[in-house]
Amino acid sequence: MKCKFSLMYTSIDTNGEGMGPVYNNHLEASLFYIIYIILIAFFMINIFVGFVIITFQNEGEQEYQNCELDKNEANVFNLLLRPLARVN
Repeated sequence: MKCKFSLMYTSIDTNGEGMGPVYNNHLEASLFYIIYIILIAFFMINIFVGFVIITFQNEGEQEYQNCELDKNEANVFNLLLRPLARVN
């Protein structure tokens, strides 16, 4: 069975042209792969979180789609009217 990461292990074990592999010869290559995997994971999570935030914003703005007021004006309007409604 061939290893899934054989290219990664081959690049870490390279020695020189015409020479056989040496176990863990290039540790800087392994550091490159570790940093690469961490950065890719970070950016994928960042894209996912951004997608979720945009979706929630769009859903929240659909609530005020048929109003003459925008979302911020409606929030201020509600804050000003609620205390008056409690007094009356």
